[in-house]
Amino acid sequence: MKEFRREALDERWVEDRLPGGLIVTVWPKRGYRKVYAVVGVRFGSLDCRVRTGDTGERFAFPAGIAHFLEHQLFEGPSGGVFAQYAARGASANAFTGHERTAYLFSATDDVQELLDVLLEAVLTPRFTEATVSKEKSVITQEIMMYRDHPDWQCHQGLLQAMYRHHPVRTDIAGTAESVAAITKDDLVRCHELFYHPSNMRLVVAGGVEPEAVLDHVRNRLAARSFLPFRAPEREKPEEPETTVERERRIRMPVSMPRCMIGWKSAAPEPEGIEPLRREIAVRLVLEAALGKSTDFYDRLYREGLATDVFSADFHCGTDFAHVIVGGETPNPEAWARRVRDEIRRAVESGVPEHAFERARRKKTGSFLRMIQSPEAANEWLRLGMRGWSLFDVLDHLDALTADEAWQLFRQTVSPDDDRLAMSVVETEGA
Repeated sequence: MKEFRREALDERWVEDRLPGGLIVTVWPKRGYRKVYAVVGVRFGSLDCRVRTGDTGERFAFPAGIAHFLEHQLFEGPSGGVFAQYAARGASANAFTGHERTAYLFSATDDVQELLDVLLEAVLTPRFTEATVSKEKSVITQEIMMYRDHPDWQCHQGLLQAMYRHHPVRTDIAGTAESVAAITKDDLVRCHELFYHPSNMRLVVAGGVEPEAVLDHVRNRLAARSFLPFRAPEREKPEEPETTVERERRIRMPVSMPRCMIGWKSAAPEPEGIEPLRREIAVRLVLEAALGKSTDFYDRLYREGLATDVFSADFHCGTDFAHVIVGGETPNPEAWARRVRDEIRRAVESGVPEHAFERARRKKTGSFLRMIQSPEAANEWLRLGMRGWSLFDVLDHLDALTADEAWQLFRQTVSPDDDRLAMSVVETEGA
């Protein structure tokens, strides 16, 4: 067991690698009774085509299988896992991303018993033909529901305009056709390939004693046997640097059009601390150039081109990266032109020192507010699964200079039009 401290913030956490290879981080929060626990698996929507690390055997699974598996693992007798949590006054949830699946609960009592429920559900699948068949209709309805969501349609349209082959262009839940093709055997094989303790991470935060949590989880895992494990490798398609389409449009019953523009970037090297530093740098420059406290946004808002619905973010996985700026606007063409010009200005000239420092203070304040809540375990999980610590973020926020952030921004965001795509949801009848 390793113990870490951040004296300036009066924070302490411990980590240990337990039987089977599970890494557990326990972050006690003094004065809290609530406990938040989340276990993550390195298996997400991008992992549909994989090659095993030992034999090199290749597998191709239907799109959406990681999300389907997430649903199935919380199924079971007596109403499934959700019913077990509810009976103890706890709440539970799960979510699937591009590169990980997470299962979580929050509670104030019976934490050790609830950890047992969580680990049992994740490590011991109980698939049946009946539950698989039932879940297909549930997930298909979920997919159809999102088709009526304008923000989702705008975002998904942008990814499909940006990427030609990369699976990030496909909805995390898959399609109605791919979900229909998923079999019980597919789910069993995916669980065997990915759901091993050494391919997982557990974070427990809140009113807990770290040693007690670690001892309890260690004993539970020691009672199980696990085969040797090598993580499957994702097969990466040949993806061009340029976008597929410059523009996608769809008409929907919205009161005001939605517009998103995206810049396709080369993903940084997946190992080491550099990807995190780049992520933080790009987000700082975006905040300094386009944030709601900037003159740029103020002008857009006063001219009636922008509303309160406006955001800019950098999304970076192990083998993809892009910047997306989106919002509501009555004039998508003028809005997109102004945003493009401002991004180009930031690439060519950087941002003023005072704007960068304001962005740094804002991001630092947001970080310090976030770590006051045990729910920050979600972010700790995301970072931990890339080999980083939650408090590495604060170190980079403190150390980055405006010039270094600009240089990283320039390396990441290309002003070339062939790296740019736009997605618009237009008002029906316009």
